[in-house]
Amino acid sequence: MAVIGHWITPSFEKREALLDFVELVGPHSSKNMAFSVMNLLQELDITPKLLTITGDNAGNNGTMCDTLHAELSQLYDDEDSEFRLRPLMRFRSRPSFIRCPAHVINLICKDILSHFGAGSVREAKATLDQISVAKSQLPLNLDSITPRDRNAIVKIRLLVLWIARSP
Repeated sequence: MAVIGHWITPSFEKREALLDFVELVGPHSSKNMAFSVMNLLQELDITPKLLTITGDNAGNNGTMCDTLHAELSQLYDDEDSEFRLRPLMRFRSRPSFIRCPAHVINLICKDILSHFGAGSVREAKATLDQISVAKSQLPLNLDSITPRDRNAIVKIRLLVLWIARSP
């Protein structure tokens, strides 16, 4: 599990750094993940500063936020009041969980491509491997592609893979 920190300096400069890269011992459960994050936050003395967590759509990320919030609630107050005795916690469990935009866009693109019948990169590569084209021959002879593989998206994938193979 990789943990990357993003913060703003007192002079309002954006910073980021890889804080930890941990091999989880045992299953990738919410408990194991929250334990690793909590240990890191405490080690770096930034526990009350945690604001959000960004991750993919895996279900264990949401439950990890719940588990981590429960652990943090033992050390920090969740609500601000004039009688608050402990520091205020900024992290709000699942409302503080942000789904990674790049991962979401990737899932959307895959879904759109599947509806076009575009096939996968693996299928395009297999088709390219079946085409006997001399590396020096330009352009790629797309007429030798089977009718099933002639849609525009597959042709683009084939061209990209063919160009990548050329020296």
